[in-house]
Amino acid sequence: MLHRWTMAFAGSWLQMRTGPGYGYANVPHGTLVNGDEVGLTCWTTGDGAADNPNYRYWMLIDLGVRSGYVNDWYLNTGNPSVWQQHIRRC
Repeated sequence: MLHRWTMAFAGSWLQMRTGPGYGYANVPHGTLVNGDEVGLTCWTTGDGAADNPNYRYWMLIDLGVRSGYVNDWYLNTGNPSVWQQHIRRC
């Protein structure tokens, strides 16, 4: 399933992680920029978002040649009650 994501600040970027938290290693060449379309494989919970510590949902992103986790707070996926009906839990 492909979703276009947007960031809170123009020119922002996200670094994909090897797991659902900021303590996990960065995925090599795993930087996403505002407007990228990404495949969402599944969701899980982990660290809270840097801008909202209570939002703990992370998406596993599949770029074909690499995959990694990003906090859903920074993706344009809508409300969890909606996307949880379409995206499986990891």
